[in-house]
Amino acid sequence: MLHRILARYRTCSAAIALMGAVALAFASAAGATTYKVSNTAEFEAAVTSANAAATGPNTIELGKGAFSPLKKIEFTNTKAALTIVGPASAPGAKLNGGAVEPYPTEMLEIKAGVSVTLQNITVTTGGGPGVTAISDFGGLTVEDSLISGNNGAGIIVQPGATGTVRNSTLSDGKEYGLIDDGTASLDNVTVAFNHGGIENTSGILNLTNTIVAENGVFGNCSAAATSSDHSLDSDGSCGVGALSDKSPKLNSKLFENGGPTSTHVLQVGSPAIGAGDASACPATDQRGFARSTPCSIGATEYSATAPTITVPSNITQAAENASGAVVTYSASASSSVAFVESFKCSPASGSTFPVGTTTVNCTATDTQGNTATKSFTVKVEAKKHTLTVTVTGNGTVTSTPAGIECGQGHSTCSAEFVEGEVVKMADAPETGYSLAAWGGACSGAGACSVTMSANETVSAEFSAVPVNTGLPVISGGTPQGGRTLSTSNGSWTGSPTSYTYQWEDCNATGESCTTIAGATGNEYTLTESDLGHTIRVLVVADNATGVSAPATSAATAVVEASVGIVVEGKVPFTQTLATTCSPVVLGPFVPGRAAEYSNTCALKATSTAAESKLVAEDPSAVDKGHLVQLYTHGTFKETYEMPVALETKATSTQEGIGSAFSSLEHQVTLLTYAKPFSEDAVTVTFDQKIGLHDHLHTGTYAKTIVLTLSTTTP
Repeated sequence: MLHRILARYRTCSAAIALMGAVALAFASAAGATTYKVSNTAEFEAAVTSANAAATGPNTIELGKGAFSPLKKIEFTNTKAALTIVGPASAPGAKLNGGAVEPYPTEMLEIKAGVSVTLQNITVTTGGGPGVTAISDFGGLTVEDSLISGNNGAGIIVQPGATGTVRNSTLSDGKEYGLIDDGTASLDNVTVAFNHGGIENTSGILNLTNTIVAENGVFGNCSAAATSSDHSLDSDGSCGVGALSDKSPKLNSKLFENGGPTSTHVLQVGSPAIGAGDASACPATDQRGFARSTPCSIGATEYSATAPTITVPSNITQAAENASGAVVTYSASASSSVAFVESFKCSPASGSTFPVGTTTVNCTATDTQGNTATKSFTVKVEAKKHTLTVTVTGNGTVTSTPAGIECGQGHSTCSAEFVEGEVVKMADAPETGYSLAAWGGACSGAGACSVTMSANETVSAEFSAVPVNTGLPVISGGTPQGGRTLSTSNGSWTGSPTSYTYQWEDCNATGESCTTIAGATGNEYTLTESDLGHTIRVLVVADNATGVSAPATSAATAVVEASVGIVVEGKVPFTQTLATTCSPVVLGPFVPGRAAEYSNTCALKATSTAAESKLVAEDPSAVDKGHLVQLYTHGTFKETYEMPVALETKATSTQEGIGSAFSSLEHQVTLLTYAKPFSEDAVTVTFDQKIGLHDHLHTGTYAKTIVLTLSTTTP
């Protein structure tokens, strides 16, 4: 009863005339006129012209893209038939009723006695509660089109009217896909995933090669069809016969499976495959693809053709290190008969492949459930580098792993080792000698090991008496009275076992140096007598075979008198946060398209605290984290919210640590600071995702997000 009342409401809704004129490109021949339009204003003007035409038939050719009338489109010409046709390939033409006012109002209305055909068109977001997107009082034909995502029923065939739907899909509507109060004929049609399938209590309903399935709480049909031929009804309510009560195995999502409109395609094992009446099968399906004989039931023809996977030839690459190599490659999948719903290669491009041969397996699955696999190999070859050793003096150097044996009587002084391999060097000095120092990739006189990441060289010097190779260096800052200086030992060959020191006093130019009595340690504290002079140190090294010649450091700067004065200043606790960018505008949002909308807000932040954090939060109690709109129309009030929550992240120019995008359904820590900062230029990014079928209401969606800079350690 509810839907009968709503249907009467639709029948009695007020008509709104289209007004205005827009220049159109059109051509006429033998009384027929073709209007070529590329925007909404041109479309409305073309309808006005076609309604006034004395002869026909007339055609309106829609360009690619969306057409969004602001008022109901009425077709009134009883003298000349009208065809509205979109492009035959994607992206097609879409009639979008989301902007029609007042809400709810039909988007398209065919008056009594008027003949209108829709071809290659998507009709969406039309109507509203109890109001259909398309109201047919005359003769409506829908071919190769998609009626989907409407706010009310998709089509109503009024009493006395006829409606013919061929090779088309009626899906994903908030009410019935079709209301039949007149005579409706559906040939190779898919009616699925609506709140209800077909309301046909008082009309004549003829089904041929048609699927009515997977519809919501109102079921597939409100009454049995008047006639049915080779059709499928998943719950038995349409009474279609032999194939009743069987699932058609339709892909539940609309995809661009080819042709100008999205479709729900049949999947492997569907009873609808090849089950159509061959005598009634059209040559092509909704997408323009050739049909089999007999054809499949529904708007699209099933094809068992698997996706085509393109992979590279087998890859050979040198290892980067002991773990292997990061290997990138390009692989893709395509299908001529359906949308490739999933494609994955394992291991993925950009993975680290180990040394050896790895098989990469790629799998693609299309929306019909057809799966294809293809593989190729990645061979990572261990990289090798050359280690070259030079020996001076009396001794020998060998390596582990083996390969190097160089020195007295041994000439193997180079060998290849694998990338990442650790090569340990062993020294064997002759009697009376010791290893003075390693050179090249090693240093000092201790253990020597080389990790092979490139070609490397190592030198080994064997010496009897220590020989200085690097002068001692005095440290301790600016030489001032009372300050303690210290010296390094310098660098030596011959493996010294001990060192002796002697500090000297020199004139202001570092000359005429004399020994400082008792200053024989590696440290010396400056005295008053040193003022105006410079200081240097002599270091002598010795080992078991002898004592070195002295190694003399450079002289210091002139010793100065000094006094210490404490200078201080206090910083009060300060924490500021400022912005001038509110509001942050993300839109305009475009319905019927999966997209992301982003924009940024610039802040200036300062904190003297040891630790700070910048937090974002939606303080509202309801619809937390979601952009909302309060819609008021007369006494009608409704709150709309974005289905997907708003996300945010922040970046810092002063070492604030941030993270990836996070949902604002909960408090989000945007940045953390581990030390004070001043005037940090912070960029906060807000991101709103909108899905293909997300319903958007005309108006502004907004939400106040509070950003707080705080600390627990001021």
